[in-house]
Amino acid sequence: MNKFVGALLFLVLVVVDLPIVYSATQPPKATTTQKPTKVKPSWALSVSVKLVNKTEECRHYELEINNQIFMWVCDAKIRVQLPSSATLENVTELKPINGTADLFSLPRSIYPGKYLVSELTVTGEGEPKVEVLDVSVALSTKKCPAKVF
Repeated sequence: MNKFVGALLFLVLVVVDLPIVYSATQPPKATTTQKPTKVKPSWALSVSVKLVNKTEECRHYELEINNQIFMWVCDAKIRVQLPSSATLENVTELKPINGTADLFSLPRSIYPGKYLVSELTVTGEGEPKVEVLDVSVALSTKKCPAKVF
């Protein structure tokens, strides 16, 4: 009888705990959209600039834009500034903001803990200075709405 009660208790504990363990390993499902909230850019995103390749005519840089918070980064406004001796020839993975020469936005949301890699092609001398101006976020259990910027 004691073995039967012990086995039954063990079985109940395993069956009851199993869904809890399973649900903890699954990423949250985004169910509804949330109006994005603006946060201090330095809290949400970090940007690193790395020279990847250099030729006589141009330089190729890689930007790594990291989401540092436990929220979706729905969108961001990013400024890419160059010295007067340099020209921005090409940008990948960032969308230019209409009516501006040096402002860009994200092509998609960035999940918490993830990053986006963009490449810049610059002619002339000087390294780009990249600055995050605005960031819109939403809870990681919600969906980001249509792009803000």
